[in-house]
Amino acid sequence: MKQPQNLLLLFLISISFFACDSSSIEPANQTSGQEYYPFTIGHQTSYQVTKTIFKLNDATEIQTYQVKELIKETFQNQTGETAYKLIRYVRQNAFENWQADSVWSVRLADSRIIKTEQATPFVKLNLPLSQGKTWDGNLFNAEKPQDYLVEYLGSSQNIGGTDYPNTLGIIEKADSSLVSRNVRRVVYAENIGLVYQKSESLIYCNDPSINCFGLNIIERGEIIETVLFDWGQE
Repeated sequence: MKQPQNLLLLFLISISFFACDSSSIEPANQTSGQEYYPFTIGHQTSYQVTKTIFKLNDATEIQTYQVKELIKETFQNQTGETAYKLIRYVRQNAFENWQADSVWSVRLADSRIIKTEQATPFVKLNLPLSQGKTWDGNLFNAEKPQDYLVEYLGSSQNIGGTDYPNTLGIIEKADSSLVSRNVRRVVYAENIGLVYQKSESLIYCNDPSINCFGLNIIERGEIIETVLFDWGQE
C-alpha cells in the first residue's frame, strides 16, 4: 500500500524540480542583432556608388562616386539621448582626397537603431531581430508609414567579390506595379554594418500610342547601387 504514496512523492519532487529549473531560463536577448550595426568611435565604411539615371526621350546617364561614413564621436541629442556623430565624405574616385559632405547621426533607443539622414530619422533596425519581422521605418518622421521587413538573417552572401559569412537582409521598400517600381533593399554584415544597398525609383512607359503598357520599359527614374569596398578603424 505504500507504493502509490511513493509514486506521489516522486511526482511532487519532479514538479518542484522543473518549477525551479524554469525560473533559471534566461530571457530573450533584447539586443540580438545589434552586431549588424556596430557603434564604435573611429569605425569607417567606404562605398562605391553607381547611379543610373533614366530620362524621358534622352540617353541614360551613369554617375559613379565614392562615399565614406565615419563614426566620429558621441554627443547628447535634444532629448538627452547619447547619439553617435556620423561624418560623411565623398569623392569621385580613389585618386582624389575625401571631402567632408554632411553630418548625420545614429543612436540606439528603446531597442531601435535610428539613423538620422539629412535631419530625417529612420528606424533602420528594431531589436531583437528575427526572420520575417516588420516595423515602421518612418515611425519618427513625418513621412507615411513604411514597413521594413527582415528578408533573411544569418545568411552568407558574396557581395562585390567579398564573402560575408553572416549577413542580414532588409527590404525597406517594395512598391511595384505595371506603371512604377519603388524598391529598396539593404544588406548588413556582422561586425561591419551596411555592405550593400540598392534603391530603384522608376516610372514605366504606359503610352497607349506605342502599346508599351505592362512591358516594364523604363521611361524615367533612377537606380542607385551602393557596394562596400573598405572598412576598419581610423
